[in-house]
Amino acid sequence: MRVRSILRGVLLALVLAAAGLGGFVWWNLHDRSPGSEFNVVVRPTPSVPARLRAGFGRRTINPDMTKTVWVAGFAHNRAATRIHDDLKAVAAVIDDGEHRIGLVALDAIGFFHDQVLAVRRSLPSSARLDYVVVASTHNHSAPDLMGIWGPSDFRSGIDPEYRAAVVAGAE
Repeated sequence: MRVRSILRGVLLALVLAAAGLGGFVWWNLHDRSPGSEFNVVVRPTPSVPARLRAGFGRRTINPDMTKTVWVAGFAHNRAATRIHDDLKAVAAVIDDGEHRIGLVALDAIGFFHDQVLAVRRSLPSSARLDYVVVASTHNHSAPDLMGIWGPSDFRSGIDPEYRAAVVAGAE
């Protein structure tokens, strides 16, 4: 009787582990942003004279140091003590008269696709951008935007207000 009870417990644990693993795989592989795609076809147009215009800008995206800021990279439980250099969002817009592309580089690590889509949605239609590329540097001295460098293995280091400020800074 005891062996049968142990086998049932092991079988239940295996079923629960398989269901958890299946849920994890599904969550990470399904399309969380349906309809977000890039569909601009660039063709040479001899009737349009080649004229390229570009604009540049940057914003500071430093965190609020009155709160605990968990620093990404190397190890858990690394709280920032001060700001050594400003963190920036640097942008360029390139326009050839037919297409307008925006490029943004962030001093951050872990700016994921969901946040890139939030940046794209927040841009005013007056910007008339055909596409926006957002990239984040691999920076081990920026606030944790991935959620894996908090105070412990089981506590996220993400400050949702700071992440929202980075999205706003990338606009």
